[in-house]
Amino acid sequence: MQRAMKNLLLIPEVVLIAFLSLTEGSCNFEDIRLYDNGEANETKGMLQICDGVKWTAVCDYQWRQEYSVALCNDLGHTNPTPLTVSNNGSWSTISYVAKYTLSSSTPTCYNNNNTIVNCLTNSSSYVTSYYAHYYCNTARDTLYIQCDFDMGTCTSGSIRLYNNRTSSSNSLSGMLQICDNNGRWTAVCGYRWRCSTSKVACKQLGYTGNNVQYKIGSGPWPIFGFGPYSSCSSSYSNLNFCNRYSSFYRQTARYCNPLSTTVYLTCDTTAPKNESCAENYKTRLVNGKDTETSIEGRVEICYRNAWTPFCKYVYGYYSGYYYYYYNSAQIGALLCNSLDDSRVATNLSVLYRDSRFGVSTGIESIAYMRCPGNGLRYCSFTQNFYSCTCPASLGLKCYYRTDCNEGEIRLVNGTIDREGRLEICTNGVWGGFCSSNFRKSAAHVACKQAGYGDVKGAIIYTNGEFGVGDGPVIYGNVECFGHENYIADCSKVVAPNFNCYSYAGVGLLCRDNCSEGSIRLTGGKHSYEGYVEACIDGVWTLVSANGWDDADARVVCKQLKAYGTSAGEAVDNSPYTRSNKAIRFSNVYCIGNEDMLEDCRHHTIELDDGKSYNGPVAAVDCKVTISITNTATLPTQTSTPQTSKARSLKTEDAILGSGVGLLILAIFILVIGISIMGCIMKRMRKLSIARGGRNKEQTIRVQKSLEEEVGYDVVGF
Repeated sequence: MQRAMKNLLLIPEVVLIAFLSLTEGSCNFEDIRLYDNGEANETKGMLQICDGVKWTAVCDYQWRQEYSVALCNDLGHTNPTPLTVSNNGSWSTISYVAKYTLSSSTPTCYNNNNTIVNCLTNSSSYVTSYYAHYYCNTARDTLYIQCDFDMGTCTSGSIRLYNNRTSSSNSLSGMLQICDNNGRWTAVCGYRWRCSTSKVACKQLGYTGNNVQYKIGSGPWPIFGFGPYSSCSSSYSNLNFCNRYSSFYRQTARYCNPLSTTVYLTCDTTAPKNESCAENYKTRLVNGKDTETSIEGRVEICYRNAWTPFCKYVYGYYSGYYYYYYNSAQIGALLCNSLDDSRVATNLSVLYRDSRFGVSTGIESIAYMRCPGNGLRYCSFTQNFYSCTCPASLGLKCYYRTDCNEGEIRLVNGTIDREGRLEICTNGVWGGFCSSNFRKSAAHVACKQAGYGDVKGAIIYTNGEFGVGDGPVIYGNVECFGHENYIADCSKVVAPNFNCYSYAGVGLLCRDNCSEGSIRLTGGKHSYEGYVEACIDGVWTLVSANGWDDADARVVCKQLKAYGTSAGEAVDNSPYTRSNKAIRFSNVYCIGNEDMLEDCRHHTIELDDGKSYNGPVAAVDCKVTISITNTATLPTQTSTPQTSKARSLKTEDAILGSGVGLLILAIFILVIGISIMGCIMKRMRKLSIARGGRNKEQTIRVQKSLEEEVGYDVVGF
């Protein structure tokens, strides 16, 4: 029976194999073919290999032009120059992929004694695991190879732009090709290609405009005949004048792969011109906002009498140091300082690289600047250094001085009390701290300066927990000992003398000076009524009212030493003033005989979750009557997590305690008076003896000693 069931289960697989054999043709293991228009073709088609049952496609991942040459040799072609097309289209299965990566300069799998099959494997993870979906997808990642591809005839040194989709030349754009000494059109390798090289190629094609664009990867071509170029001045008129890398680069797939590193070039004579301007080196901000605190926009400089934007990848040489790319605080400060606006605070700025203020319609942009540090007028600029059109324009924000106090700090954008993004006022501008090297000692000083004199450590956030803010990053590499009263007194580096991303600003949560597990009641008329707060991880937190009842309340009052046996009740819809703190305890369940709230069964909420936890919080009234005229001065009663006997604070006990205190005070005063009188009598006895047996000088000395001891003049000598 079991054998019959197994045979039934094999039926679908047998049917599938039979279907594939009928549709794709039967084959022998590791046979190779090119498949085109429904049949095998000795010259061109999709590369396929037999897995022993059916024809399966070969993946294009890691394929090299040398493999295509080897395949065509196997198929009987002499000195082939095949065209290889990747991403050729779909096939039912892909079971083989090339063995070797592009890091090898020459393939070692193929020689005169082997076939191309020796270069393939069916055990790679690229075709057997989930990687296959990304690298060897049956919907696209097949190979098309044409062994008899005709590269055409041409005059040596000729140049053209070729559209390989339409197999025709295009006067405006296409794959850049140059005729070699054998009279064949060959591709140009795009390794380290630059805009300046593109301009030279367009000049060689007969174009004189500046609107030149290029991209690397314009499709496959059998061979590279030219390039790559190491340097090429845009003033040249022919690529032959440019410096080249050695032929090793052109012959190595790691640098020059005919399947992927060809050059697609566009030469356009209708280039838009930059807006003209009169005063060179003047700076402006375009398409931004001008508010009471800042001015922002796309930054442009009047350069060679044309308003020229800065490319987002601008980098510069400033005051003897290189500052790379868009995040250079030195470059931003230099640009803001050049606005010639007395309201702008010096050396404080933020740079943006996302074209949030739009892209200039002009074709020219600044890509490189070299400055001695004395202003833009003394800088040298290079235009369009990396690409012919800037992918995004540089944005800039500069800040106006406000009336904030120098060195003042604040915590902003926090969810609960005592937390937020740390900011300081410098030069009339609020700005942040860089998180690099910001340690606990600096956090302690900051919390202390922020007004939390009871601070007991802090939680430091370095991941933009409280947002990036609107201001610049002002302080970096802050180092404090911990005894400083102001963080400005600590060692630090001030902007713009460091680089720091705005999202790397410092955030703080200043811990409370409370003992773990202690509780208190807040927001009521006195310290024995109000919302329940518990000290967790050094921070006063609230308790959720979910499931809260009188048994829980009695434990709270017991821990606060507010009653003997039965006082305390839960308060719903309480009139108390709620503090802005996180909720950390929920679903509290007390029997009533516990000594501390944390001894009750409860659920602890993570701090970050507790900050956003919504819902009512637990409140308690310990039913203690306290008659005090000025309740505002009544201190908060805080428990500490230690065992002690309960103490009654009912009104009668309070009155009795006051009477006993007055009696003790009266007895204390009486004892002090008797002691003083006894001391005086003892000294007078000594003086009497001295009068009978000592001289006058000794008597005066004793009198002075007595006066000093009792604190007033001694009379009667």
